[in-house]
Amino acid sequence: MNGIFTEEWYKFSGNEDVLTKPPKQRQCGSASPIWFDGQYPTSYAEVLTVTACMVGNDTDCEHSWNVSVMHCGEYNVAYYGSPQSHTNTGCGRYCMEYTNGPCSNYSVIDYDFTRHPDYYDDTYNHNCDYQWSEGWFYFEGGYNLSTTPAKSGQCGSYNPIWINETIEQTVETDLVYFRACEGYSGKCDYTWSIPTMKCGSRNIMYLRQKGMCGRYCLEARNSSEVSTTPSYVWDEPCHWHNVITSKFDRSANYTLQSGEYENCYDMEIYMEEWYKFSGDESLPTYPLKSGQCGSSSPIWLDGTYPTTYGEIFSLTACVVGNDTECGNSWNVSVMHCDGYNVAHLKSAYYMTDCGRYCMETIEQTVETDLVYLRACEGYSGKCDYTWSIPTMKCGSRNIMYLRQKGMCGRYCLEARNSSEVSTTPSYVWDEPCHWHNVITSKFDRSANYTLQSGEYENCYDMEIYMEEWYKFSGDESLPTYPLKSGQCGSSSPIWLDGTYPTTYGEISSLTACVVGNDTECGNSWNVSVMHCDGYNVAHLKSAYYMTDCGRYCMEYTNDPCSNYSVIDYDFTRHPDYYDDTYNHNCDYQWSEGWFYFEGGYNLSTTPAKSGQCGSYNPIWINETIEQTVETDLVYLRACEGYSGKCDYTWSIPTMKCGSKILCILDRKECVDDIV
Repeated sequence: MNGIFTEEWYKFSGNEDVLTKPPKQRQCGSASPIWFDGQYPTSYAEVLTVTACMVGNDTDCEHSWNVSVMHCGEYNVAYYGSPQSHTNTGCGRYCMEYTNGPCSNYSVIDYDFTRHPDYYDDTYNHNCDYQWSEGWFYFEGGYNLSTTPAKSGQCGSYNPIWINETIEQTVETDLVYFRACEGYSGKCDYTWSIPTMKCGSRNIMYLRQKGMCGRYCLEARNSSEVSTTPSYVWDEPCHWHNVITSKFDRSANYTLQSGEYENCYDMEIYMEEWYKFSGDESLPTYPLKSGQCGSSSPIWLDGTYPTTYGEIFSLTACVVGNDTECGNSWNVSVMHCDGYNVAHLKSAYYMTDCGRYCMETIEQTVETDLVYLRACEGYSGKCDYTWSIPTMKCGSRNIMYLRQKGMCGRYCLEARNSSEVSTTPSYVWDEPCHWHNVITSKFDRSANYTLQSGEYENCYDMEIYMEEWYKFSGDESLPTYPLKSGQCGSSSPIWLDGTYPTTYGEISSLTACVVGNDTECGNSWNVSVMHCDGYNVAHLKSAYYMTDCGRYCMEYTNDPCSNYSVIDYDFTRHPDYYDDTYNHNCDYQWSEGWFYFEGGYNLSTTPAKSGQCGSYNPIWINETIEQTVETDLVYLRACEGYSGKCDYTWSIPTMKCGSKILCILDRKECVDDIV
């Protein structure tokens, strides 16, 4: 049972029953467990009434209410609701009989040496036991859980889990309960119990996630070696440190250019901690010049680095200032690790005007090898954002250090032939054919579709929201003949009066007409249309502020009888199928279009409730809509609702294609299945 929040029929996922004998307080994970006083029915569909009893202080039945139970062959279902609806207490829980013996129903977790506390890895962010469902487990090799507090990184996890103590029992049981602890720095930030049971020579444990997404730690490989102090504490900075991204514009090779924007807040070094560069580089130990490392005040270290593993030296951090190599300074501890150094740095934001920690590069280049180009980014050909691009000649190739500094832009290449470079693109005269917005071609926008009585009309055409060039995704055109109210899914469809151009790049002016009361053109304005390669583009403006409820119409050139999709037969779509695991059964995978159900099935005309047709929100047909416009289509009224009521309704056009009946299915809401 995934929660009991409304009064409904319920069963347990493993077909267990609610207890019919009094439990004690705290059993079933509750201070007020609930049991049934009475006998279960034994014949299929037989219903009996039992009494639900809530255990209280010194009583087996402090609160009670009646519950109906039906026998369903292999299991029973019970009709009840939240305990809070029957009592004033806020913490009752229905108790479950447990018929499966843990000793014959547990899973084995494969041995992984990284689960031991003496394993440390700083790439541990996603190592989490989320892949398990809650249940009984045994660790391969017979390992028990660690009883040593663990810090982030131990056991290969950001959030290691260990055992803090054995919990003293107040209820007689074959189980031993351990207190699990999970925390970031060896502290017990989250705690819960772990029931364990002896099965022959094996200890099996009931494991679950209760705090953050953590990972269970195993005891040391040899239990005699377990210590409350991890063996690596003396060299902890080599294992536990922050990582600064190694970027060229932080290196001593890079120089801030005139007019270039300087970021004065070093986001990656925001608190006093141990740091290393992601590429294992070190901070320079030689004086720098203003502008190097992308900063007017680069920071370098004065001193000598340690060379022995775990050795710590104190160096001096120097900030380059006006006419001085060390205008401001403070001490920095540096530890040598395996192939790299880590430094105990503090944020320079409050100590300098615009300081930035500098980075050596592994291979130094000569200062004159770089050529700096000024990048520009802007919306209309203007240089709204600018920064430098270092470039270098590598044989016959020019390589460039590229980055985003303004908005999210895209780097442009030169013309294919440099002699063709021009400030005016070659296609400006036919630009609308290349640069236009696309309107989705949908049947309910076409002249073939008619808005039905009582059907919701969307008066804001979201796809045409500003005055621009547009085309339909299927290359259709707007009709050039008068329409009737209701066509194209609108009470005020818009058509064009005039003749389309026929030559590539030719532009003609047509008149947009809005159908009104007793008139084919109640409101009008001019529209420019350009002919392109096989289609037209039109310069349209939003009709929202010009009409009451206007919508641009579309000619429909596709024949539904040759352009439909087949939906595979699925027996769970019938109303006589019921499933209470239906939450995600939804026809979201379809795009709107014409469909045929395999086997020639029609849509159901019987109101359906949640769970029928394998769906939380089944859809059925309520009626055939009487037509007011002559058409080959038959419109059916779709209904969707939670309890067999028609909470949402819309029309479904259908068409006869030989022996097949096609229907156009649309997503008005995220309904869960077509019946």
